[in-house]
Amino acid sequence: MQLVGSWAAAGTFIGYSCSAVVSYLLNYYWTFTSNQAHHQAAGRFVAVVLSGLVINASIVAVLADWLKIHYLIAQVIATAVTLGTNFLSSELCPFAAGPPTLPISVPR
Repeated sequence: MQLVGSWAAAGTFIGYSCSAVVSYLLNYYWTFTSNQAHHQAAGRFVAVVLSGLVINASIVAVLADWLKIHYLIAQVIATAVTLGTNFLSSELCPFAAGPPTLPISVPR
């Protein structure tokens, strides 16, 4: 960031985008051991990643560019928030095992 004179949010975008590919593969195969087809899970994962990117870049922009907090501190805060929201979103959406079932039986 300091070497290229880039905005904090632009650097965040580049780093976040690169990490999305690694995140998908690790989440698909290891964290959630998904059985979803890649075309289904990847499409939903892109929606999660894009929403996380907006959250992450917005937090960095507000903290670093508007409030003049050091960009590394802003990035740590943004990463912590985005990590939580992306994990919950990924668990519920792209890598879910299937539709939820009711824990009660319905009489026929």
